[in-house]
Amino acid sequence: MKRIAIAGAGFLLTAGLAIFAIAVAQRDSRERAGVLETVNPDYARQKPTPITFPSDVRESANTPMNHLRTVAEPLMREVPEEFQMAPVDQVPPERWPDEDAPAIGAFDFNQAGPVGDSQIALTAGQGPTPAKKPGLASPPGLLPPPQFSNNENLGVPPSPFPSAASLPAPPALSNAAPPSFPMMPPSSMPTPTPLPSSLPPSLPSSPTSPSQAPSLPTALSTPVPTLSPSITSLPLRSESSPPREPSRQRESTSPQMVKLASAAPGARQMDGAQNPSLQIQKRAPEEVQVGQPATFALLVRNVGDATAYEVSVVDSIPRGTRLSKTSPPAESRPDGTLVWSLGEMAAGSEQVLTVELIPETEGEIGSVASVNFAAQASVRTVSTQPKLVVKQIVENKILLGKPLKIQVSVTNEGTGVARGVSLEENVPAGLRHPSGDYLGAPFGDLVPGQSRTIDLELIAVKPGMVRNQIRVVAANTSSNESSVDVEVVSPQLQLSMSGPGLRYLERQATYQVSVTNQGTSTAYDLEIVAKLPRGLQYNSSGNLGDYSSNQHAVSWRLQELPVGSTATTELTLLPVEEGEFAIRLQSQATGVQAEAFEKQIRIEGQSELSFTIEDDNDPIEVDGETTYEIQITNTGTRIDEDVQLMIELPKGAKALRHNGPVNVKETAQGLLFDPISQMRAKDQHVFRFSIQFSESGVQVVRAHLKSKLRPTAVVKEESTQVYRDQ
Repeated sequence: MKRIAIAGAGFLLTAGLAIFAIAVAQRDSRERAGVLETVNPDYARQKPTPITFPSDVRESANTPMNHLRTVAEPLMREVPEEFQMAPVDQVPPERWPDEDAPAIGAFDFNQAGPVGDSQIALTAGQGPTPAKKPGLASPPGLLPPPQFSNNENLGVPPSPFPSAASLPAPPALSNAAPPSFPMMPPSSMPTPTPLPSSLPPSLPSSPTSPSQAPSLPTALSTPVPTLSPSITSLPLRSESSPPREPSRQRESTSPQMVKLASAAPGARQMDGAQNPSLQIQKRAPEEVQVGQPATFALLVRNVGDATAYEVSVVDSIPRGTRLSKTSPPAESRPDGTLVWSLGEMAAGSEQVLTVELIPETEGEIGSVASVNFAAQASVRTVSTQPKLVVKQIVENKILLGKPLKIQVSVTNEGTGVARGVSLEENVPAGLRHPSGDYLGAPFGDLVPGQSRTIDLELIAVKPGMVRNQIRVVAANTSSNESSVDVEVVSPQLQLSMSGPGLRYLERQATYQVSVTNQGTSTAYDLEIVAKLPRGLQYNSSGNLGDYSSNQHAVSWRLQELPVGSTATTELTLLPVEEGEFAIRLQSQATGVQAEAFEKQIRIEGQSELSFTIEDDNDPIEVDGETTYEIQITNTGTRIDEDVQLMIELPKGAKALRHNGPVNVKETAQGLLFDPISQMRAKDQHVFRFSIQFSESGVQVVRAHLKSKLRPTAVVKEESTQVYRDQ
């Protein structure tokens, strides 16, 4: 019984010491590991959300000490009071572990590993992956701790402490992920590869895939003693140390991340969700000696499903040590910081970094490393643009009066759908459409490469150059316009007539009738018509002119008249009536009609005053008398006015009697009759007067006749023989 009591007391003492070692090691591990921050541009300004436990298990699971208490409490009842630890519920709250801080350096309690190992995984957009608490399932993506079996190959005697595998497992607790950072399904995470159990003397500088990872030697060059690796302690906050601020994500964007952004789509593998996840694990000998080189290792592995960019690892030279070398070479900064720039790490690749240090002082040494990286995600779409092109197919010449047929085609030569396509046209002057001057035709939508065609028919109504413009419009692209020049050709007929403009009655006149084609095309089936007035009588015509008595018109026909040619014919007419008259010429050909031409003609009758003078007694004796008779007749065809007769008597003649239609005056020269106001054609007037001659010889009596139409007097003489009886 005594042996049994001694054995029980020894077991209780061992359990108490184990609990004390757990608390100390956990505190040291936490102070050594620190808290790593998530380098993720998508969540750079968000505070990581800690994993919380359900309220019904918080009392028993909020600290690792409570779990150990359930295991060790039955054993501690038999331990002497001086070896017992204070109950967990009597520990002040400020000494409890920080639940909000991620558990760094926590390993699976079912795995054995050295106190000096630590690991953590970084996932893009999720922050640090919380390490496992006692009794919880391993978080997805965590790298398993290195496996040691009783420190073999290190030359360290086995530990008397019981292993974690021998302790009863605590009840399973809920490990719900933070609501704002959904975790990746465990099935999608790659299976991590355990870190080899010993450190390499040198490692390659470029990332390698798991299948190409170098093997590490089985033992260090110098065996060192170690503590028992069976239990990894959780850090406890000491009363003297200030409370640690919760880790915060970075608030600024690094230049490297800005440089990773691109204005063009990235590679196809960047499309969709990008989930690179970097896992970092540090490895150190359990004990080193002053002045002896010691090798520390860092393993960085991309356990995500996408490439990580701008990967860099930052570590510090531990206090109390001197840097010997690094592999691959790291950038050593004046503040004792070591920086490895690893560039890109594809999914599944890993990189091992080693640091050779020479301890210079005794005591605990170590450092905290961090890994930073950037994730790239790409998206692409297709930017399209519709491009409408309208074309017209039409003849460049059209005869006046003929329909102009235009084939209009609209094509979408762009890369996008054109919406609400329609054609519009303002009909130009010179063309005409029955629907009016504004035309429109809706087409709907046109996909790229699609064409639509319509036929448009316009009537040419005016000769000359015509520009037809048609445009296509759409709701989502600019309009396009097509212009085409069309010459409307036409024969242009010009009529003319030459001949006398003044003609007297009964005096025949000949006229020249001409037609000229001044247009741009030949005139076909040409017809010329001369309409005669009533004052002119048709006599004859050339070139087979056809006279129609019913219409009192003459017509000519010509088969064709080329451009620039002139056709001429003759027309002979007889004036039969006084007055102002016009000969009207008209001409037309196929599709064209000439402008009418009128020839103005004035027909006058001629005024011809004729008179005779006779005496009734000749010869006569001196102082004898004779009677003269003057007969005035208008033998012309027109009225004459102010007809006046004057009689000039010879010397010694004396007028005795006179008789006429008007009054008469005796003057020194003879007799002057008043003017006859008007004498129509065929009018006749007779004047009589008696003369006594006092002198013998041949006596001459002169008659002077003038009128309005003949202002110069016409003189006629009549002589009389006067004799004396002897």
